[in-house]
Amino acid sequence: MSKIKSTHVGIMITTFRRPTGVRRTLNSLAKQEQNNITFEIHVIDNDCDPKIAAIIERFKKITHIETYYHSEAKRGVASARNHALQTVHEKMDYIAFIDDDELASPFWLKSIVETAQQFNASIVQGPVEPIYENNVPSWFRNGRFTALGPFRNGGELRFGYSGNVLLSSRLLLKTGVRFDSRFDRSGGEDQHFFMSLMAMGSRIVTSRDAIVFETIPASRLSFHELMRRRYRIGATLTLAWRLLRNDRRVMPYRILIGAGHAFIGFLGCFMPWHWRGYRLASHFGRIAFGVGQIAGAGGLIGSSYSTVHKTCLDRTGDHANG
Repeated sequence: MSKIKSTHVGIMITTFRRPTGVRRTLNSLAKQEQNNITFEIHVIDNDCDPKIAAIIERFKKITHIETYYHSEAKRGVASARNHALQTVHEKMDYIAFIDDDELASPFWLKSIVETAQQFNASIVQGPVEPIYENNVPSWFRNGRFTALGPFRNGGELRFGYSGNVLLSSRLLLKTGVRFDSRFDRSGGEDQHFFMSLMAMGSRIVTSRDAIVFETIPASRLSFHELMRRRYRIGATLTLAWRLLRNDRRVMPYRILIGAGHAFIGFLGCFMPWHWRGYRLASHFGRIAFGVGQIAGAGGLIGSSYSTVHKTCLDRTGDHANG
């Protein structure tokens, strides 16, 4: 009886000054239910942190999992992700991105690969569930503002998010699509990247059980931070559309779309039964998203990665390590 060929995955973690986060992410990957799946791990440090290099060396010695450390000198999230894509080789059937503030559930890799195989999908998106460090306001928790999903198996999305996604290495090697470095400081590089792949005919399929858990630090739980992120998403979406179409004439349409979102959000704020809780925050968030799309048409995007949102564990770990 012939041996069933195993599926090999390259797991990519991009990081910037979060050594404790990297360690926790790696530890969650060491607990994966593999089921005829092999994997190697590549950690791309968008800095040159000896703490992270040491964590990886210790992880390799303990687990014997093939793990590599890379340093990307050019500062920016798109450049770090592109460095990850440079490590793709023909022995990899897929690559998977997971962030340095995320923990993979034990069946994450098994579930996301099985979804790709079952639905013959070159891109699979998994859910992201938040873990809050501190006491979180009820309106924030109920609004699920930092969650992605839940999804059903085999559904399709019109967007992609790089925090929990599987991609066919054949697709990447064939298309040569890369993250655009113009999004290095603003974020939104994943919006443009997946929009480019979809424009070439790829579809993004969802996996119900490929869950990761994202640690949300206290610095991200404020109303101000929520509005800032919604604004940035709208602004970078406009830029992504302009770059994808390579035509400034799409700007009036994006301005109109943005104005529509802002207007609908504004109307929602006048519904008395929405004046409390997460619904009011959702309406303000829609206003910020719409205004961001309008501002993005004028190039007013801002920088999302000038501040590192460290978790309590990262801050404690940094202090403990001197």
